[in-house]
Amino acid sequence: MSGVRKERVGWRDDALCADYPPEMWFPTNAEARRTAKAVCRACPVLEDCLEDALSSPTGRGVRAGMTPGQITKLKQRRAA
Repeated sequence: MSGVRKERVGWRDDALCADYPPEMWFPTNAEARRTAKAVCRACPVLEDCLEDALSSPTGRGVRAGMTPGQITKLKQRRAA
């Protein structure tokens, strides 16, 4: 998709999510969630995104191919 990408900032410059509309990352059903996660799995900066997700407050939406609940659980496992 063209025209969605905004100002380039660090590792996010190469993130596939910037090429999609923001609402894609806030899925309202299981199929949309699977689609968002599939884009994340193909992203060249997945590891950077995951580290960013783990170092920031858990928000809403899919990040690093994970739901907020999955990110929270991973944070808890890493803290243990």
